Amino acid sequence: MNGKDVTFTLNDTIRASENGLYYIKGEVINVDQTAGDNYQFQLRNTEDLNVIESSTLFRSTVSLKLGSSYTLAAYLVQ
Repeated sequence: MNGKDVTFTLNDTIRASENGLYYIKGEVINVDQTAGDNYQFQLRNTEDLNVIESSTLFRSTVSLKLGSSYTLAAYLVQ
């Protein structure tokens, strides 16, 4: 974690014609506000999500439309 940013590194292989589905899960130990905290993950930059081909180390990033971002669902911790 770095401020409001968090990085998840996966060491996984997805073979040709396969799909990968990943979940972000966490165990809430402490909530700062008794009313609950809100969390929402977002891909803001093309560098926020990238893939590397294991055999050639070819790297690719997700293409975002200029000025746009991908916002995931919001979660309230109570």
